[in-house]
Amino acid sequence: MTIRRDVAGLTWEFVVDLDGVVFEFIEDFEARFGDAHKEYVSLYARYPERKEEIIAYVKNPKTYQKLYVKPLGQGIARYLWDRKDTAIHIVSSRPFTALDITKRRLNDIDLRYDTISFRKDKVPFIKAMQPDMAIDDIIGVLQGIQPVPGVLAAQEYNETPFFPRISTVEQFIGLWERFVDENIPNSARRTGVA
Repeated sequence: MTIRRDVAGLTWEFVVDLDGVVFEFIEDFEARFGDAHKEYVSLYARYPERKEEIIAYVKNPKTYQKLYVKPLGQGIARYLWDRKDTAIHIVSSRPFTALDITKRRLNDIDLRYDTISFRKDKVPFIKAMQPDMAIDDIIGVLQGIQPVPGVLAAQEYNETPFFPRISTVEQFIGLWERFVDENIPNSARRTGVA
């Protein structure tokens, strides 16, 4: 069950994406539509002739009901939750109609978080939040939210030298611990404590 914590104190604010980080969305997509053009992040670019079918798949709340869990995203969220000084904000591009299914699914896998938001264009929302760090699988999201530090959950379509790219929880923990050692939380800067 998700437990909302008091995040008003000095906490590290962390944004985590769902599909491609916590859940195997792209793997489910490829099982249904095929795995041509894995290098394309745009599902429509992979199969332009099937755009309407892909739109229906993405907008259908049932699409998100049975997606397999990615150990990477689940492990990162659990690590951050256990720290007790970190607020976890889930920000996803899923359709709002999938919110109830998503909350039930997160509860089923015992993935705890502080807030959850579904946004068609999540970049301005994340940028306004000013989190300390974000993890996503889309390079364009991380580019759009700069100067917020971003981490890429490794996928075949997101090779880049510009963001740390991780495929294990241990890689994330090492990166996060270095980040915490070298920085102070944005919440401290915003409240004038630091």
